[in-house]
Amino acid sequence: MPDERKLVTILFADVTGSTALADSMDPENVRALMSRYYEHAHRIITAYSGKLEKFIGDAVMAIFGFSQAHGDDAERALAAALALRDAIASDEILHPLFRLRIGVNTGEVVATSNPERLDFLVTGDAVNVSARLQQGAEPDEIIVSERTARAARKAFLFGEERMLQAKGKPLPLRVFPLTSRRPSRQVERPPFVGRLDDLLHLEILKLHVRNGQRSRLASLIAPAGTGKSRLLEEFVVRFKPSDKFQVAYARCLPYGQTLTYWPLRGMLTDLLGHEPDRGQIRSVFRQGGYSEENASRLTEHILTTLGMEEGKSAPSDADSGTSVPTSEELGKIDGWLKFVGLEREGTSDSGHTIWSDERTSMKRDAASDAPGTVNPPPQEPLSIPTPQVRSILTSSINELARRLTPGPDFNPLSGNIDEIDRQGNELGELIRANIYRSLKEIVPSRFYTPDRSSLFDAWSKLIEALTRQSPRILIFEDLHWASDALLELIEHLIHALKDVPVLFIATGRPELQDRSATWGGKVPGVTTMHLQPLGDAETLELLDRMPVTIPENVRQLVIERSGGNPFFALELMRGYVEHVQRGGATDIIALPDTVHAAVLARIDLLAPQERTLLQSASAANRSFSREWLASLLDESSEQDVDEALDDLLGRDMLVALESGRYAFRHALVRDVAYGTLSRAERVRLHSKSALWMEAAATDHLDEYIGLIAYHYREAIQCSRQSAVPIEMPFQAEQAARALERAGLLAGRTGSYEEARMYLQLAIDLAPESECVRLYEELAESTPHGEMACDTYQKALDCWRSTEERLPLIGARLLRKLLIAATRHSFLPRFTFEEVTAMREEALALVEQSGDEEERWRIRLIACFDLRYCDSEQHMSLAPLLAEQRVLAKEAAAYFEQHESWEALSEALDAYGALSMHVHDLPEALNAMQRRLTIPNLPAGEWADAVGSLADCHFLMGDYDACISDAWDAFKHLKPGQSVIGFQKVVGNAAFCAFNSGRWDELDRLRSKMDEIHALVQTDKSALVSLVRAYHSILLLAMAREDSTLIAEMAARVRRDGELLGPGFARYLDGLLEGDAQKIRVDYPRLAGHVLRLASLLILNERGVALSEEEISRVNEDGSGYRCWREIAQALTANDNDRLAQAIDEAEANGLAPHAARMRLVLAQRCGDLTHFERARPVLERLGDRQGLRRLQEISEGITTHRA
Repeated sequence: MPDERKLVTILFADVTGSTALADSMDPENVRALMSRYYEHAHRIITAYSGKLEKFIGDAVMAIFGFSQAHGDDAERALAAALALRDAIASDEILHPLFRLRIGVNTGEVVATSNPERLDFLVTGDAVNVSARLQQGAEPDEIIVSERTARAARKAFLFGEERMLQAKGKPLPLRVFPLTSRRPSRQVERPPFVGRLDDLLHLEILKLHVRNGQRSRLASLIAPAGTGKSRLLEEFVVRFKPSDKFQVAYARCLPYGQTLTYWPLRGMLTDLLGHEPDRGQIRSVFRQGGYSEENASRLTEHILTTLGMEEGKSAPSDADSGTSVPTSEELGKIDGWLKFVGLEREGTSDSGHTIWSDERTSMKRDAASDAPGTVNPPPQEPLSIPTPQVRSILTSSINELARRLTPGPDFNPLSGNIDEIDRQGNELGELIRANIYRSLKEIVPSRFYTPDRSSLFDAWSKLIEALTRQSPRILIFEDLHWASDALLELIEHLIHALKDVPVLFIATGRPELQDRSATWGGKVPGVTTMHLQPLGDAETLELLDRMPVTIPENVRQLVIERSGGNPFFALELMRGYVEHVQRGGATDIIALPDTVHAAVLARIDLLAPQERTLLQSASAANRSFSREWLASLLDESSEQDVDEALDDLLGRDMLVALESGRYAFRHALVRDVAYGTLSRAERVRLHSKSALWMEAAATDHLDEYIGLIAYHYREAIQCSRQSAVPIEMPFQAEQAARALERAGLLAGRTGSYEEARMYLQLAIDLAPESECVRLYEELAESTPHGEMACDTYQKALDCWRSTEERLPLIGARLLRKLLIAATRHSFLPRFTFEEVTAMREEALALVEQSGDEEERWRIRLIACFDLRYCDSEQHMSLAPLLAEQRVLAKEAAAYFEQHESWEALSEALDAYGALSMHVHDLPEALNAMQRRLTIPNLPAGEWADAVGSLADCHFLMGDYDACISDAWDAFKHLKPGQSVIGFQKVVGNAAFCAFNSGRWDELDRLRSKMDEIHALVQTDKSALVSLVRAYHSILLLAMAREDSTLIAEMAARVRRDGELLGPGFARYLDGLLEGDAQKIRVDYPRLAGHVLRLASLLILNERGVALSEEEISRVNEDGSGYRCWREIAQALTANDNDRLAQAIDEAEANGLAPHAARMRLVLAQRCGDLTHFERARPVLERLGDRQGLRRLQEISEGITTHRA
């Protein structure tokens, strides 16, 4: 797969004023200066593992994370930018003339590593943005995109953000000037969760070291982010003074190190208590019993490994470049190179050094007499390169120098890359086997390095001497980044120091195990601890202990996607919070670049076969079989597939399931691997998957239809996203049939979003003659509300445009549209006259068809017309209500006899609703309970039945049952079933929870409200039906005086309730401002259902007396309504005794919060403070701060009045 999508960081650097420079200087001088500039760029970019894509005039473009992601490529790019700017500024020749402007951006690109392709190495908007950032920078300034700054904020400091209007961009870009590295990297200390067993394991090893006076090694192996460093931090922080252990760290860095053993410098600093000093190191050896001579020799070996030879200080991070040799040093180097068979002929036109073979037989004694050479100290016999070796070496160096040294005409795609790679590898082996050994043996003084065994022996003796003072814990962090030489030194220490009290602890990622048996747990006496992912409960605890909160449904997504990786979980949570703060959707969890980079770095370490298999497997939505995977890998044998699977299982990237199938260990690994696939490759994989599954599941297609449709859908969508349409390797009609079948099955189980998606795709692919049927199926698979109405209307319009216009189909579509618009929509779509006309048309059509069941169902529509009249009109319509109840009852009997179960549920719903209107609550309850016993109800009809049952329990004052209805419904949801349709359930449950004093239930219900709210954003009717639920949360927030929640809920209720009319807005203003004059009970039809009772409660608690006419508007039946009306009537009658009785009755009926607040009103009216004693405990138990504050105010007022 030559083309891949990759997350990379791109650096653009440009020389300011280069045009004027070229005008004023000789071309040869300009060329020389530019070559020097390019040499700096090439050296620095490659030192930070970047890839120079091209030189464009005086501009440099470099890619970080291209062929190999590292997990910190944004940081590498910024470090390279600083180093490049500083290198030019410190160059005595370039600095007066060259000043750089640098832009750095992180983003997704399409990359190709195929040298035969003629297109760009990388393409994408991220490249353009980085160039625009460079253009917007000032001289000597580094401008960084928001995305890059966010990924590198723990390691670098930035100036104040500013907005950059970039050419070609419609909106300004948020950018940040890079100032410097942080003095020390910001290290987060998340809560310590789920690692107690691992902590105890380390404690036991520590006891073994202290009591047994022998060394132990623990290697902590786990992928990035699992918590290795956090475990060590907790282990160390729990040390007691009595332990007497001294801890020292050697931290391996991913880039920027210039010395093989540099991490040991940090460890030695910890061991000594300050920066390494020659005198103190020698003193340690002397105290260990070594003679002065041996102590001095061992000290020099230690300092040599740290780059601290006599007269030199340790190199700093700034000294990351190669130094330029002096003339004297060049003379010595020439002599040494002659000794190994090479001499410097001169310099080519392009500035390359040319080496030639002396082509003479050389011996050591001849080399000793050669002019300009320096004899090395006595060593073991040399291995002199043969003439053949020198010939290969010479040609390789010349060819590589010509092709790879940057210059004005540099073209990275020219030449045979494979040949350069082959020669480069061969050259590397030659240098290691011959040149390096020979030079090491003959380099004198400051260039002399002792043999490895002497260095290793010096370190083991140093640590042994230090442990005589106190036991030590030596921690080697991130050994997967260590050089082979450092790993060998550490292994030498482990084996050489078995009888000293040292606990060695090494941390590394799984790839460390491939480098040595010591780290793979295959050596006796080594304890290898593989840190396991956190469990779901532990991840939840980690999230709960963070200072930010996220919705329950989002927390579950974080737990699922993080796969037990604590770093992933916290970054996903932070990414979500930042996404929402920037105005993003509340139901989307974006993948942070920090997580993406960590996962991609691990994937890029895989061998090509394993990487290809992992990418192909990522096309699976969930688990997958070996047979399916093999069908995608045309060029791989069965043995190749098995070996790659075994390798990925061993790396814990895949897991084997009991069913014989496989799955990704982390969903994020799948997401990132899939993200690397080009669209064309995605189309290929998904198309092959769909076709293979259809062929393999012929006899049980419904079992796999969801997966088949998923693959068709993904292939179609990827093809549509391409600017040049990608040809589909299947017939559109074939895909349409599978998508239709999957949509119907999804709709029956309540997976509405999935159903709509599949059926809409089927409509797009199917011929026009199928549209009426498909639109009807689409509407059937749509939750009730505006979307269902719109879809039925499309189906009806399609039917009217057909030539045959079959009567039964037209009657059925009219009936379904009317049911959706009257029974299931909170907002009426049609006028009463329009409804009547449509019903009459449907009856006329059904008479033509002669379908008796359809005729009954159309007649039943009239039973839902009550929404077109206000509640106060219901009593005047008593004869009509009675007539409709008879019709609904007869219809129910007919449908039950003919086993038309969905129609039976409709008839019982009509009968129950009419019974509520005539205050026959027992009959209504019986009808709603019968609905839940009907077999095979569609998910939407079942949800409506639960909501109607909750209505009955609320009206009857059975608040506990109403709340239980909600939780029972959520508990019985089938896997994948949507919560859309439960608006009425949560609205009733929330109102009951508030008024019955079960305020803790409101906190739990809030997550369900949010889940529903996120799914119905485009359905105004559904949003309005949620207003009652959120209104209860608003009342709770006001009672608790939670200003943040008040503001949030007030904004949501106002926005979602806008269609309820100006009366609702006026009510909300009165509620929030405490202005009773803005609150009334005579609201129009739409707002009345939501507001009449709420207004009565609030006016009661303000002590406002209403007229009998106003009170009569709240005419619903039920114990709760009667209690609230009786309190209002007592206030109107100005009868305190009657008010006290009404309050007692309300409390007896479970309305504790309202009763407690009304006792405050009663105390204020009669001046009796004893009423406070009954109110206070209730208010304190509830945490009703508003009520307690009013109690205090009334109490002080009464006391003042008495005084």
